[in-house]
Amino acid sequence: MLKIFSFIDLYRDLKRRLINIISKVDLLEKSFRGSKKWANDLLRWFLREILYKETWVHHPYNKIIVSYDVISQLESFGFVWQAERVRNHLHLWMKKISCTRAALDPASVRARDTLDQREREVSL
Repeated sequence: MLKIFSFIDLYRDLKRRLINIISKVDLLEKSFRGSKKWANDLLRWFLREILYKETWVHHPYNKIIVSYDVISQLESFGFVWQAERVRNHLHLWMKKISCTRAALDPASVRARDTLDQREREVSL
């Protein structure tokens, strides 16, 4: 009986050690605020879930506010490359919406048409 208890104790001890090792590995793999993994995850999240998703369609300036907050966070932890990528994508997105909005806005189309008519009438 004494040997059985020692094997059980050995099993419990090994199991406890294995759990400690697994928890340490899990802690190392998680992205802590300020780690490189965190910076890359933040960049990925911003691009997928905020900038290029159809969120805040009627209030696109909210995306700009969030982007500047993300840029500030990344720069405060020293991740300049990721901050520059956010800035690049933000400017591309702003350029894209400014072009599509002007082209698709019915009021601007009507204004251009009336302006063209006025110019034609004046030239005659």
